[in-house]
Amino acid sequence: MHTFLTKSEITNMFLKELLWSLSYMLDDGDEEIVTSICQGKNTMQSIITYMNSPLEEEQKPALRCAGQILVSDNHENIDLFMFNGGLKALDSLLVPTQKDDTTKEILWCLSNISAGGEHHIRALLSCETLMDKIYTLLTS
Repeated sequence: MHTFLTKSEITNMFLKELLWSLSYMLDDGDEEIVTSICQGKNTMQSIITYMNSPLEEEQKPALRCAGQILVSDNHENIDLFMFNGGLKALDSLLVPTQKDDTTKEILWCLSNISAGGEHHIRALLSCETLMDKIYTLLTS
């Protein structure tokens, strides 16, 4: 008896592999590659959309992609992430009572943002709910 995958299962399988592939391309740290990927049509929006996915298999590689992008020395890449709702996505993902790999990835992203320019730090500090969650993590 043959077991056939549904169209949805095939799409999810390819999507997961695509996100991991993108993460590995970004892992090299080559600024030209990172910027090229960031400037791709809807790439940043897609990454942030998948960060908000209820499926951990989509969320995890998308979060890793974001972290790799935010390591960039090109502040425009950080701006693009923030402009497309990246901080809101990180805020919704961060659960202060949860200390796991996802929390570690989120904190890595936040660290990379705060290593950017002063306006990145100010934007981060202006996200009150996110800052409250960080303070909760620090004091728990």
